[in-house]
Amino acid sequence: MSLETAGSPGIVRSSSAGEAFRRRRFLARTCAMQYAFQMDVQNVWEASAEQLADFRSHLRFELLGGDEDEQTAPLADAELVAAWEHALQLMRGLAVRHGEVDSLIRQAATNWSLERMSLVDRAILRMAAFEMTFQKKVPVATAINDAVEIAKRYGEVDSQRFVNGVLDRIRQNLGRAATSMRSEAPAGGEKSRSAAAKPE
Repeated sequence: MSLETAGSPGIVRSSSAGEAFRRRRFLARTCAMQYAFQMDVQNVWEASAEQLADFRSHLRFELLGGDEDEQTAPLADAELVAAWEHALQLMRGLAVRHGEVDSLIRQAATNWSLERMSLVDRAILRMAAFEMTFQKKVPVATAINDAVEIAKRYGEVDSQRFVNGVLDRIRQNLGRAATSMRSEAPAGGEKSRSAAAKPE
């Protein structure tokens, strides 16, 4: 899977602090999704220091787009460093709590078994469901919006609609409001996308 930051492929420059924060969080969620994908494929639910270091090296290469130009490397490093702390919380937390997260997804995914879902959809749902459940300071609308955007970029034709519907059911099951007055960003605001449930 090729890694992209929000807005355009590769490294994106920000025009505001709020935009930069949102881009870093989007990158963190994309990192966590890709690590969830890796754990699923390998069937190894661990997040050891060695495994995370190897994964981070891979992400750095992806940020550079395969370009080892020394002038672009520092910017890629800065992007990854800024996003890495939140990505670590998601990756380590999911490695420990993936069983609980899977139960939430099974309850919400009407007429869909977890095993029947695509690897990418499963990874996105696991990442977002963990954040919605265990990262209570994150506005639920933000977590869903980014998950839907990741599904649009990495999933299949119907992935974004499916992910949106399942996550909205999880939100309802958790008793969390669909919108939040508090933005996740330190500056500026975010428009929330309504989370329509997947039709039966």
